Amino acid sequence: MSDQSRQEEANQTKKYANLVKAAVIIVIAAFAVEILVFNFRSVQSMFYKEIPVPIDGHLMTGMKYFGEGVFKFTPDDVKGVNILKDGETQSELEYGTGDGVDEDGNAVHALYLTHLDELTGNADIHNIKLDVETPDSIDMPFAESGVLYVKTHIKDAGNDLYEHLEAHPVIQTNEASKYIFMQTSGKVSAIVTEFSLSNGVLVTVKGITLNAHRPVIFSFWRFLLTVFVFFAVYALRPSSILWRMEATEKASWKKYVLLGLCIVYIMPAWILIRDNAYLTNFVEFNPYQDLAEALSDGHLFINEEPDPALASLSNPYDDSLREATGVYAKWDYAYYKGRYYVYFGIIPCLIFYLPIYALLGTHMPNSIPVLCSAVFLLIGIYGLIRALALVYYPKLKYAVLLILTTLIYFGSQIPFFLNQPDGYAVPVACAEAMLVWALYFWVSSLKAEGWKLYARIAAGSFIMALIAGTRPNMEIYALLAVPLFAGKIKASPDRKTAAGSVAALILPFIPVAAGLMYYNAARFGSVFDFGNNYNMTVSDISLNPLSLDKLLIGVYEYLLKLPDLNYAFPFIAIPGDGTSVNSFGHCFMHMEYIFAGLLPVNLTLLAIPALFFRAGNKQLRFFGITAVATALILLVFDSESAGIVYRYEADFSLTLLIASAAALMLIIQKADGYEGEGGTAVRKLIRFFILAAIAWSFVYHFNFYFLSGLKYPLIWGNSDLYYRIYYAFMFL
Repeated sequence: MSDQSRQEEANQTKKYANLVKAAVIIVIAAFAVEILVFNFRSVQSMFYKEIPVPIDGHLMTGMKYFGEGVFKFTPDDVKGVNILKDGETQSELEYGTGDGVDEDGNAVHALYLTHLDELTGNADIHNIKLDVETPDSIDMPFAESGVLYVKTHIKDAGNDLYEHLEAHPVIQTNEASKYIFMQTSGKVSAIVTEFSLSNGVLVTVKGITLNAHRPVIFSFWRFLLTVFVFFAVYALRPSSILWRMEATEKASWKKYVLLGLCIVYIMPAWILIRDNAYLTNFVEFNPYQDLAEALSDGHLFINEEPDPALASLSNPYDDSLREATGVYAKWDYAYYKGRYYVYFGIIPCLIFYLPIYALLGTHMPNSIPVLCSAVFLLIGIYGLIRALALVYYPKLKYAVLLILTTLIYFGSQIPFFLNQPDGYAVPVACAEAMLVWALYFWVSSLKAEGWKLYARIAAGSFIMALIAGTRPNMEIYALLAVPLFAGKIKASPDRKTAAGSVAALILPFIPVAAGLMYYNAARFGSVFDFGNNYNMTVSDISLNPLSLDKLLIGVYEYLLKLPDLNYAFPFIAIPGDGTSVNSFGHCFMHMEYIFAGLLPVNLTLLAIPALFFRAGNKQLRFFGITAVATALILLVFDSESAGIVYRYEADFSLTLLIASAAALMLIIQKADGYEGEGGTAVRKLIRFFILAAIAWSFVYHFNFYFLSGLKYPLIWGNSDLYYRIYYAFMFL
């Protein structure tokens, strides 16, 4: 073995040793954080003197006691085991009645722990442990099961009347939920625990302890998340190989990095979908399943017969008229000449639903196409950014490729779709995946030759054409072919190659267009009619007026609206109560909640103005500007025709983020040309900006999986899992 070989082997051994050392340090640090930070209440409570409280013998309202800790919630204002004298009140709760009855006259289910100063010997009280067995379910359909909300009222030296803490969820299977920590004002004389469950429910209180010693509760998944965050910080440090290696360099380990991203980003979503009983059992809107049945039966209209009374209405598309006359209509289906049709694009049905139904006679869950789209979207974004780098900026660092992939993936609204994988999410998620793959094949063809050139162009065009049968309004992005190919074809010295490129670009659209035109004509009598105007929804879409109000509201809601953040998990609050009328009040506009505009939560969009400076690759700038222009056209179209709906952000967010990636490439390429300390400072600033952008994007979009006010929240579909995650973050 030569000296050079020995040196290379030694260097390789040292490299692996350093990786192992770093991995060990990361695991130890994550373990320390798990014990000392996430379980600091356990460490803190070690120094408390525990004070057990008897279970029986307490005053109560709205509860009957049967002994051995068993209580039943009742509608009566039960005075408890100790009968009060006439005129003696039980509490001064927030309701102001003083007799344990709320403002609606219903009994407050509350247990009164009085004379605590005698029991505790005037010791300070820091927490209370309620060891409670809650019922497996309560009498509200699809609500949280096994959850007991406890509102604690405290009377102490600083509060002669009761002051209350916010309701605290207690679950018998979750040890962390049983400890309610409090900061009191001096010595505590009384604590009232007010319970939330319905009348008739039995609850067993197994123990009440003041200043309880909270055990260390090790969360394996929280520990893994901490390891991932620490590893990401280590991997993205300035001296990392990710910042030294270029995105276009080939390395066998890179495919494992992409696989790791797929697992980390998509596997948790699959687990949350799989374990959400509400989502898997109670999704009612299934247009693609209805279409699969219709196609299997040999017709295009769905099998459900419309109410004959619809045909007698002067305008069956007027929702207010339907409601006033009591005529039922199948929501969000196209009604045309006495039949219901699915106006959503047919392609997802042909790819996913119809084959499964034809072969197995069963329906495919809507979550499967959404999950598949998420996987293909992530891989496609990675491939597209790498292809753009290969063509326009080969020196792009691999770290930037990974960061941009993550930013575009999360900013594309896919976390929202994975939280709500229903029939509405399917066409948008599928169209997004198709768009990035179409662009990938087009961009990668710019470096190809021979048959690979034509094959890649044709593949991109075919996939782009399929978007028309998936999410028709997103077909506008076919215009991105202009900046990619116009200059190249025009400047080509070989007419045969130019002609072949044009043919490969155009011909794949023809069979797809012919099929869709036949499909449209067979349903609605026109090759260009996709059926949107016949939709049974909030208003007659065919009569929607153009409005400056709608444009201004759309720009604000879709682009500029600030997120409504919260300091309790999940850390995003849903604004409003769902739908509302626009604030201008000049016209009706359908509005659903928008969590945030794109700009405040996708910071890389701030780089887009760089596309309009006359610097850097002209073709890349033209591509980015075209992407921005088409995205904004679609934003205006959605605002004017459909209103404000959060999932519609995906129509243009993906393309705007791709444009921002192009802008960042131009900025980084320009900064690479700067020399000296000034150039170093600029490059550090850019690195800090994109690292801050990915951190903020990850934190913000992570919360979508746990929002409780959406249609299929995890808190309803799997309360136990939700609160395990809840207390993993609400460890204070």
